Amino acid sequence: MVKKDLYIPYKATLIIQPGVILYFEKNIKVVVEGTLQSEGKIEKAIKFTALPGSLTSGFWDGIYFIGPESQGHITNTIIEYSNAGIYCQSSYQILIEHNLLRNNKLYNIYCLGNSSPQIVNN
Repeated sequence: MVKKDLYIPYKATLIIQPGVILYFEKNIKVVVEGTLQSEGKIEKAIKFTALPGSLTSGFWDGIYFIGPESQGHITNTIIEYSNAGIYCQSSYQILIEHNLLRNNKLYNIYCLGNSSPQIVNN
């Protein structure tokens, strides 16, 4: 269970293993200024979701790539019931492929500034 904002600082890497489910409390977000690797497998997807019993669109805040050198590889990952899904602002290298994004309130993937993630088969 994620109770506080999860912050990945510049030059740090968070690797999430296949099959992991992250349950977020209300309004909690992931802020990436370093690197996020969420690389699930077809048979062992990673899931970012709301607390059980709180499956409401916009319950938790989302994944925010905000650093100018933030990086990420998100594959075979389910992102659901967030406010923002994946938000990219002035991000460096991000590959978003083969994911399921559903029941997110504002958008599933949003790009701002000079970010240009590769988005494939989501």
